[in-house]
Amino acid sequence: MHKEPGINPPVSKSGDRQTESSDQYAAVPYPDKVKGRFIVALFSFVILVVAGFLIFRISEKKRVIDSRSDFTSLEITLSGNKTYTISGATQKSPFILMFFDAECYYCHVETEAIIENIDLFAGVTVFMVTANDPETFSSFADKYRLADYHSIKPGRVTEEVISNKFGIFAFPSLLIYDESGNLIFSNLGYTTIEEIMEALGK
Repeated sequence: MHKEPGINPPVSKSGDRQTESSDQYAAVPYPDKVKGRFIVALFSFVILVVAGFLIFRISEKKRVIDSRSDFTSLEITLSGNKTYTISGATQKSPFILMFFDAECYYCHVETEAIIENIDLFAGVTVFMVTANDPETFSSFADKYRLADYHSIKPGRVTEEVISNKFGIFAFPSLLIYDESGNLIFSNLGYTTIEEIMEALGK
């Protein structure tokens, strides 16, 4: 019987199949590799952000120290719209400028810490300065009965004075001066009682 020649189907060799499979996997990264690269990239980004923030904080602290190394004077408005002038030349003991905002949580924490340790501030005047409106300021002062403490003098100034004259952008912030009006310590943000006492040499 005569048999018609047929068309043989293409035959793939085992070697060809293995090569094709290898090329396919090589084109698409393994999920673990992709995940690893993402983690490395994310970690590097976080490190850069943190490093940038720390450099910014250090430069800002230095800017405050450079700009306010010698205290001259500052007029604050007390309760009842009375004014009081803080003069570095007339101070006979170290003094502290604590800049605060009544709506700031850590400002309340800082105030409570100072009041609880008020005996440690003997011979040191703490000027608590804010740009809050009179009503908010009075409410804050009444809450902590600041008028009962001779070492504490709360008062108001404008936002421009706080930001432009003293370079303060975080609350609470402390500037500590010696009896001659020389800046001996500055911190933008919450300051512990231990840090304050160390700066005062107590």
